[in-house]
Amino acid sequence: MSIVLVVEDSSTQLQIMSDILQDSGVKTAVVSASDGIEALEQIQNNCPEQLPRHSGNGCGDASHEWV
Repeated sequence: MSIVLVVEDSSTQLQIMSDILQDSGVKTAVVSASDGIEALEQIQNNCPEQLPRHSGNGCGDASHEWV
């Protein structure tokens, strides 16, 4: 099973994207976040081994390294 992280600040869009992924038939666990900080927290909570060590320059650097 894969984990899909959906990051969207609009709760309506977030729900739509999450619903589409859950209804797709692909075995995924959908995890959502409304901003970059929450996204990094979700990564840390759901797959901490994937969280990079970063220079502290902010969420953008850390999320770029993770992708």
